[in-house]
Amino acid sequence: MNNGGVGGPAVRLFPEYSRVWPLWSRNMPGLDYPISPADIGISDTLTTRIKRWNDEWEKNFHQEDGWKHGFDTKKWAAEGEAIAELLEDELPGISVVREYGWCLSGE
Repeated sequence: MNNGGVGGPAVRLFPEYSRVWPLWSRNMPGLDYPISPADIGISDTLTTRIKRWNDEWEKNFHQEDGWKHGFDTKKWAAEGEAIAELLEDELPGISVVREYGWCLSGE
């Protein structure tokens, strides 16, 4: 698991309200954040998985109330890890920083 070296180029995987994509650039010349899959040239298959993962977060998590009752957060977190690993595979030389654990704390 690569959590991003200090100062190097990185993609942050971080769901945020009202954002279509949970992708943010860090130290990537020519890219502002947030970013889209098209900005970094990832596959359509991975793009679809990221969209579904983020949509699940939007529909099932509330900042004040937490997760909807019965939602499988372990499955969601595992998919986040799988997405991060695929991003690392498709973006050699770019770290992937996992920043979605904040919404899993306190379960």
